[in-house]
Amino acid sequence: MSTAPTPSSVPSAAGVFLAPRLGPGGRRPALRRRAALGLALLALAAAAVLVATGRIRVPRIRLPGALFARIVPRLQASPRVAAPEPEVARPPAQPSAPVRAGEARPSQDRVVATPHAAALFAQHSWYVAPPPPPPAPALPPPEPTAPPLPYTFVGSYAPQGEAPVFFLSRGDRVIDAHVGDKLDGVYQFESAAGGQLVFVYLPLKVRQNLVAGATP
Repeated sequence: MSTAPTPSSVPSAAGVFLAPRLGPGGRRPALRRRAALGLALLALAAAAVLVATGRIRVPRIRLPGALFARIVPRLQASPRVAAPEPEVARPPAQPSAPVRAGEARPSQDRVVATPHAAALFAQHSWYVAPPPPPPAPALPPPEPTAPPLPYTFVGSYAPQGEAPVFFLSRGDRVIDAHVGDKLDGVYQFESAAGGQLVFVYLPLKVRQNLVAGATP
């Protein structure tokens, strides 16, 4: 024998009715009402799945029109309310403060870049080469010297009462010279004494001697 549904009962499954308790003052709390509706919808969904798969067969139940008219608007008027996701408060990004003396630096600041890592263990030398010595002072140019005397003594002749004549050869020439003569424009025949003929190289004023043997 089945009991007739009352206006305060809510169907949860076929042939099953839940009668929620009323709160103080004859009003149901909103939380209990939402829980009851959620359980009813879950039971209906489970039953629909079982019926669709053919595991159970539910006999057709005809509800009175007045009860159906009261249940449907209630189900439509209470939509599912999705619980709001809690917002996680994120701390604002703070600019990195400069590292002060005595404070530990962050780990990322203590990592050496790859191109400079090999230089940490390279061999270093503290030897400083001395400065190069100053350049030597330039030597003064050598003093000019007279070329070798180009004359060769051939002989001499002293006529009676006259100055002696000296015969000199230069290449294929034979020159007869007297003391005081200027030879070839660059030599001055200065003197003849003691077997030495003295010539002066005029461009440099350098004296050169020529052995002549016994001079007259």
